Amino acid sequence: MSLLERIEELQKTPESYRRKILIAVMAIIMPVVLIIWFFTFDLPSVQDNEKKVEIKAPFALVMESFTGTYDVFKDRLLSLKYISN
Repeated sequence: MSLLERIEELQKTPESYRRKILIAVMAIIMPVVLIIWFFTFDLPSVQDNEKKVEIKAPFALVMESFTGTYDVFKDRLLSLKYISN
C-alpha cells in the first residue's frame, strides 16, 4: 500500500481517530527532533568563555554585507575598465 493510499484511507476515518493518530505521531517525532537538536546545539565550552565573542546588530551585519558586495562589484568594474582601455 502506497503512502497516498494510506493517507486517503486515513481521511475517510472519523476525526477523533485522526486526532489520536496525530497525537501518537507527534509523540514519536517531537522527541526525536528535540534529541537531534539538543546534540547539534553548540554549547559554550571553557575555551569559548576565555574568548570575547562580538555580537553585532542585525542591521550592522546587513550593512557590512552590502558594503563588502559593493566593494567587490566596484573592484570588478575598475578591472573591466582597465582591460577595455
